[in-house]
Amino acid sequence: MGRTVYEKVWENIKKYCEYPENVTIKYIIFALNSEKEEIKAFIEKCLWANVKNIEISLEANQVNGNTPIWGKVTEREIEARFLMNELSKQNNINVSISSIWEWDSEVVERVETYKRSFTSHLMRLQEKPSLCL
Repeated sequence: MGRTVYEKVWENIKKYCEYPENVTIKYIIFALNSEKEEIKAFIEKCLWANVKNIEISLEANQVNGNTPIWGKVTEREIEARFLMNELSKQNNINVSISSIWEWDSEVVERVETYKRSFTSHLMRLQEKPSLCL
């Protein structure tokens, strides 16, 4: 059986990442790809392909509320951003955050609220070294 398009894309990314400093992979978070398992799988693929730089973005139509199917940005997408950022740091992958996260003041406020909660959670985990994300 032949390779899937998905497999071909990752094989090409791996070839590009023979010079990883010249490659940035963009992950556009939205309602259909923001589950924890999908974020972890993406980071695993990045490690496999030797990706050193990622950009975490957000689906523009979801920010604008133009998607009757997905609706506006939810806590799940915000959690996905923080999980991806943390897993990337743990695996020495550089992260940049797309400016799209700043388009909507409500999203900015919710991100800041989640950031405070997430930081507190990480601090508690560091106090208990046997626990991990």
